[in-house]
Amino acid sequence: AAQPRLEQLEARRFKSIDLRAHLNAARPFILAMADRYDEAYTAGQASLSALPSASPIADDFLRVAMANVTSVVTDTGKSQRFIDAARAGSGATFITMYSEGMEGLLDYQAGRMQRATEKFAAAMAARTEIGQDYLTFDLWATAGHIVVLYENDQLDEAERIARTYLPMMMKATL
Repeated sequence: AAQPRLEQLEARRFKSIDLRAHLNAARPFILAMADRYDEAYTAGQASLSALPSASPIADDFLRVAMANVTSVVTDTGKSQRFIDAARAGSGATFITMYSEGMEGLLDYQAGRMQRATEKFAAAMAARTEIGQDYLTFDLWATAGHIVVLYENDQLDEAERIARTYLPMMMKATL
């Protein structure tokens, strides 16, 4: 549903360079969500060539989206560099939440459970600063946090968090 809407917006050829920056950042993110990682990588490379844009937060969002894409398409070293670049950027709380969650996923995939736990917890904590508007990203980080707790045999804590967040996760269709 998001991909056709993005294409409609791009076809309108907006004059706003700020909006263009956000559209460029959204494209690889949406393609990755649709499991179209090769296309996301190509779109992301094109968007990266336009950096810096008029919107530092869009630039940082693109970098974290590309951290996700490169973790699938290329290597986690490149993913980490994208995360580090995003953190050094705008300083927006949403970017902190998204980058911490993404780094938690990289740590989890590498078997660094303690670091993954810390990163997912930091992503969850960042959401409290920005309110309900970004709850879906918080739920994504929470799901990762629950998995890491489970893997670390912290079953009571994993169950406590799951009981609290699972109804919201189901509603958000995670």
